[in-house]
Amino acid sequence: MSVRHALLAFLSDRSLSGYELKLRFDRIVGELWQLNSGQVYTTLDRLLAQGAITRRPAPVPACPERATYTITKRGQQILELWFRHPELETRPFRDPAFVRLAVTPPDYHDLLFSALETLERRYRDLQESIVPLLTNFPLAPSARARWLVLDGTRMRIETEIRWLSKVRATLQVGRRAATG
Repeated sequence: MSVRHALLAFLSDRSLSGYELKLRFDRIVGELWQLNSGQVYTTLDRLLAQGAITRRPAPVPACPERATYTITKRGQQILELWFRHPELETRPFRDPAFVRLAVTPPDYHDLLFSALETLERRYRDLQESIVPLLTNFPLAPSARARWLVLDGTRMRIETEIRWLSKVRATLQVGRRAATG
């Protein structure tokens, strides 16, 4: 997900401060993506430079973080283009686990095996934290999109766990063959 597009989507509803944008982001996708305040303000600066938003100074000069941002026609065009044209998710090709697996020399396979085992445990912990969110989630019309995002994340986590299990099983066979 693009942070810039998420911020534009929030601003298409109404003008907001950077602080309010961060709160809204955290409320909607905070379980899945930790966004820091610096990234919000850096993104807002880029959107300002592109003419996608305008900035209205804070009513109290001592509180510059309370400046409000408004989407422009240019920003609406950028957002509409993003909604119309889905992006191919290329993240799996840039996944650190993929790279680590591809470049690890045989002498380091035991360390790789251990790292992948730890990664699989972390995915399982994440899975355990998402499942209760899904089962206790209200399916009111305003919450359905968020539920679908959580469910999609759950499905991706399950796929990662299956893949890591397969990798570890395959490496285990290689370890037995090398020592046997």
